[in-house]
Amino acid sequence: MISDETLQIARRTAEELRQQGEDERAQAIDALVDAAQQDALPTLGLLTTSEAGKVLGVSGQSIKNWVRQGQLQGYRVGGRIMVPKDVLADYVRRARGSLELGMISDEEAANLVDEGRRSR
Repeated sequence: MISDETLQIARRTAEELRQQGEDERAQAIDALVDAAQQDALPTLGLLTTSEAGKVLGVSGQSIKNWVRQGQLQGYRVGGRIMVPKDVLADYVRRARGSLELGMISDEEAANLVDEGRRSR
């Protein structure tokens, strides 16, 4: 992972290049810095609502609703709601345990949870 100090040096270098009229090179550095910052999110163990929805077999909007209703723990990061992977794994374990579904896959358990939500 790239350190914050390295990212700051890259930003300063991009600014210096802009001052020298090297806009194209500065933009290339900016793009790399942006990509490095976006790549840092998965290492935090967070999923977007769409990613979490795919795991559970529901829409990203369902995940957002569950977070807002307090049924699932999530965090606002910038303009996005993010769900920790361990919270999602615990949710699946609890759903599986409450239904005594030891012999089915996580995907099958997620589908059953989804069906239960839809029947409300």
